[in-house]
Amino acid sequence: MLSRRTFFTHSAAGLATVSLGGGLVSTLSMPAIAKGLDSLTIYGPPAGPSIALAHLVKSNALKDHVGKTKFKVWRTPSQLRAGVLSGDMTVTGTPSYVAANLFNRGVDVRMASVVTWGLLYLISSEGKVASLKDLKGKTILMPFKNDMPDLVMQAMARKAGLKIGRDFTLRYTGTPQQAMKMLIAGKASMAVLPEPAATGAQMLGIKNGVKLTHALDLQKEWGRIIGGRSQIPQAGMMVSGKLVKERPELVDAFNKAMVRSGKWTRNNPASAAELGAIYMGMKAPIIERSIPYCNIDVKSGRASKSELERFFKVLKSVSPAIIGGRLPGSRFYI
Repeated sequence: MLSRRTFFTHSAAGLATVSLGGGLVSTLSMPAIAKGLDSLTIYGPPAGPSIALAHLVKSNALKDHVGKTKFKVWRTPSQLRAGVLSGDMTVTGTPSYVAANLFNRGVDVRMASVVTWGLLYLISSEGKVASLKDLKGKTILMPFKNDMPDLVMQAMARKAGLKIGRDFTLRYTGTPQQAMKMLIAGKASMAVLPEPAATGAQMLGIKNGVKLTHALDLQKEWGRIIGGRSQIPQAGMMVSGKLVKERPELVDAFNKAMVRSGKWTRNNPASAAELGAIYMGMKAPIIERSIPYCNIDVKSGRASKSELERFFKVLKSVSPAIIGGRLPGSRFYI
């Protein structure tokens, strides 16, 4: 039974906590999928990786498999929760650890691909820093305690031999936007922010005479401290198990189209920003400048398995509940 269990969802626009309501997982079946699939709505968060989804739909990349494809942004965690559990969202962008949590709770979902390999940056008014060890004695703003960015920071600090509260302090804020305002008001000098909020803070700072810098790339620091590649498989595409079973050719076509749309987003930042501005509620110049920092590189769930498992193990070492207590089985990765 699913009691009031909590898992965390993160988008570049902000962070929020998502709770699964009560009820038997077995009753949360996905809706029947039409034989000809007249239409398909693809969902994504109000974040940079969703630009690739919007492009996929605009280019009609699935025309051989779907009559009409639509793209919609989910704006709140409750929308994502309700959509996935009701079966309305059979294809949706989501933080990778949320997909793992749902799978481990018995919801019939799969990890189709990783879209972004990390969106997290230390933004500072004090210039660049070389490593976490340079943060000794500093106070750093962190949106949402015990959400993924916080857990990543905790894990890296522990591995680096640093103790939060002794070597440096994390000051928690309600949202990335709150942290941005505090930076610009001079109430703090450092914050961990996701993209495009990080670039947004930098550009807003320029308007207010405050110079903010991408002081530390947390993806690179992750690779240096944790090991492996300098990337965090932060978010990707989750699809229903029913869609995988009944329309494998569609899922395969979708994954291939996502690769093409991901490349288009990276290679055409100005056009991608104009498209993203329609859905993300953010001005195109901010989106354009943030795209190089979004690390968009679409790879299938199966091809990303080793990096996802490394990521999940680290999160689990700090907070097992965030992924549902264990690593997802091989069936999770497609």
